[in-house]
Amino acid sequence: GLCPGGSSVENHRLAETMQMGAVPAVVDVPYLHAPFQDVPAIMGENWTVVAKEMKRLILQELQQQQQDKNNQQPSELEQLQRKSSQFFHDLQDCMRNDVDTLLQMMVDHYKEQTSSRPVDQ
Repeated sequence: GLCPGGSSVENHRLAETMQMGAVPAVVDVPYLHAPFQDVPAIMGENWTVVAKEMKRLILQELQQQQQDKNNQQPSELEQLQRKSSQFFHDLQDCMRNDVDTLLQMMVDHYKEQTSSRPVDQ
């Protein structure tokens, strides 16, 4: 799915595209290489390059389907789709663990603060 930038480079379109199980198509920007691994996407330096890469992958997919209907090997596009889907699930798990850790730290800090206060009598 096409994921053009909005009011900022990072936007909801990328996450929504991966959540739906589609391969994101994006103009390459540094934040796509910042997480725990590069975002698996169709990338290019501009939309013309992205469109050419999309066309190449789709044509390759169609040719592979026509040549060998019994071919069990996933195409490059299918592999990218699987990587994108796995990336999204891994990212969700990572964020969930981060939130759990932060919440536990806050609870521990609160308990520490409240247990060290003198009790009013």
